[in-house]
Parts: sequence; structure tokens; C-alpha cells
Amino acid sequence: MSDEDICRVLSIQSHVVSGYVGNKAAVFPLQVLGFDVDFINSVHFSTHTGYPHRPRGSVLTGDDLSALSEGLSLNHLLDYDYLLTGYIGSESFLYSILKVLDDIKAVNPNVKYVCDPVLGDNNQYYVPVALVETFKTQLIPRAHMITPNQFEAELLTGIKIQTEEDAVKALIQLHQLGPEIVVLTSAELISETDPTAPPSLHCYVLYPCASQEENISNEKVMNVTRIEVSKLAGSFTGTGDATAALMLAWVHILTQQSAHINSNNTSSKVDGGINSPVSVALLNSLATVKAMLVRSSNIVKKHLENTALSNTDVNNTTTSTMGTTDSSDGSNSSGLDNRTKESPEAAAERVKCKYTRAKELQVVRSKKDIEIPPIAALQSLSIKTWQVRG
Repeated sequence: MSDEDICRVLSIQSHVVSGYVGNKAAVFPLQVLGFDVDFINSVHFSTHTGYPHRPRGSVLTGDDLSALSEGLSLNHLLDYDYLLTGYIGSESFLYSILKVLDDIKAVNPNVKYVCDPVLGDNNQYYVPVALVETFKTQLIPRAHMITPNQFEAELLTGIKIQTEEDAVKALIQLHQLGPEIVVLTSAELISETDPTAPPSLHCYVLYPCASQEENISNEKVMNVTRIEVSKLAGSFTGTGDATAALMLAWVHILTQQSAHINSNNTSSKVDGGINSPVSVALLNSLATVKAMLVRSSNIVKKHLENTALSNTDVNNTTTSTMGTTDSSDGSNSSGLDNRTKESPEAAAERVKCKYTRAKELQVVRSKKDIEIPPIAALQSLSIKTWQVRG
């Protein structure tokens, strides 16, 4: 991206001191790809909620957000090209975000809003249930692009997504709420050819055709791209946050490139298909996130191997040196403290904490894969594009 084309993004999401979710997972990829990112932390927590102890920290209120927006406005700094939002924990904060969007639109009517409707995952809510309807009626209709996961898409549409037909129905229904681009970031579907096949992830994007055919029913013609990828073992946090940021970046970059090419050669125009900017954006985003996950998986594997080896060494050493002290601080030659022994519960908790840390999304180490998405390494099981009406 040239200096003249640089885009300004305001990202309003959660923040953790240790780990990579929310803004920690979204801001870095955007910056690497050349975007000027300002960020507001909806919460400032020690960790995400996957650790044994509840995170400590503070929550930004709707009034706090309004004050920050006012400060930016007074200094003429609300000329953003994109607004990106993730975790929103309260209704008052949600309405404050709508006010921020209105304030930005007053400065730049062409601002695009990318909404990651963080409601939950794996049948578990992250927010109060009442927020689902507020997202559906207030936030999503204002968005240019939304990036729900399977659980969130089901909550917003009432459709149980088990087959590809279900997924497409949900995409169309979400599109009808207002967003131009709808991304279903992950869906585990029943295989239509082999119900016993191992689970794979199906990722979809739906977007309107550039040229709409006239039809009696006034239905829109839309492109759908589906990319199927193998599922990595384990569960990881921050993938949805990273995907939303990457989709924002690549849709913008590739659309700009396509517009430049088309202005010079009208015969090269691409509408739908796998080579369209939106489809390639999904491919790029998935390739980068897959690279992050592979790094995380490798670190988890190494951590488990080291933990098993360490436990073996400690057990062997304790047996042979118990009661033999070599130092004035009371520790034995194995380095264990004879005066304060760790309880089994405390040991288990410590192990879980270290394991959870090992599972953190490897965002920074994937810098090269953000810049140049490793498409070949994605090893997609299948890619399909087609058109639907709705």
C-alpha cells in the first residue's frame, strides 16, 4: 500500500496484557499490511477467560468511549476509513459504538464498518443473551461486512447449520439484514458423501454480483465461495479476531488493485469466482490464520513433550536425593524445596496455566505469513464458487 493510499482504521475490541485475542490479535496484522490503526480497548484484562483464574482488569463504559470519541473529534481525528469492532460486553457500550460510527460518518460518509459479532462459540455465550437481538437489529444492519462463526450465525438467524444448504440459507438471511459481505468463518458440517469422515472446517463468504440481472422477483444475485480445510486438533483463542482483521485488510487491498487494473483494461474485469477480490481475501486470510495455528500447535506439542520429560526427571531425582540438602536455603540437590511442597492441586493449576499460555495464537511470529499468505500450505480440501439468489 502506497503512502497516498494508506487507510486509517479504528479498532474497538478487548485487550489482554498476556496473550493474543481482541486488539492484540487484530491490530498487528493490519499494521503489517500497511494500515494506520488506532485502537480502543473495550476491556483491559490480564488474560483471556481460558485461564484457571478469572482475569483481572477494567471495563470501559459507554461514557468512557464517548469521551474518547469526543477527544478525537475535537482534534479532527475521526477521519477513519474503517471501523472494526469485536467483543462488546454491554448494551450501553454497543449504543456508544453506534454513536462513534455516526460521528465518523459525519466526517467521512464513505467509512466502512466491519463487525465481528462476538457472541460466543461452541454453544457457549460470551455476552448476555439479550445482546443477540441488539446486534441483529442495531449493529449488523449498519455493517459493510460481518464475520460470525457457526454458533453466532445460528444465534442471529435461528438456523441450525448442519449442511451446506443450511450454511447458504444463513448467509443469505444475514445478508438481507444489511451487510454487503457476509463471512462464515468456520462451520463443521456433516459430510454429504461420507458421514463417517473426520470433521473438516467449511469457510464461506457471500457477496453481491457487480452486475445484477433484472428478474421478476427482485431477488439479488450473489456470489458464494466455500473453502474447506482440515481441522487442527485442539482449541485456540483469537482466531476469529485475526480473521476479521485480515478480511478487512485483504478485501480493501485486493479491491483497490482490481479497480486499478480494470481502469486500465476493461476486458480484465472479474466479478465472481475464486479469482475475485473477496474470494482471494478469504483464501489469504485462512492461509495466514492456518500458519498461526500450525505454529501454536507445534509449540503446544513441544510444551507437552518437555512437561512429560520434566516430570520424569523430577520423579527420578526426588527418589534418589530426598532429604539430601546441598544449600543453605533448604533445597535438595534436585532443586526442590523441602520446606514448601507444592500440593497436587496447585501443581495441576500451574501446569494448566503453562499449557494455556502455550496455546496462545502465534501472531507476531507469523509476520511473514501475514505479508505473504502461504496459500500452498493451507492445503485446502476443496474450493467451490457459485451464485445464489436471495
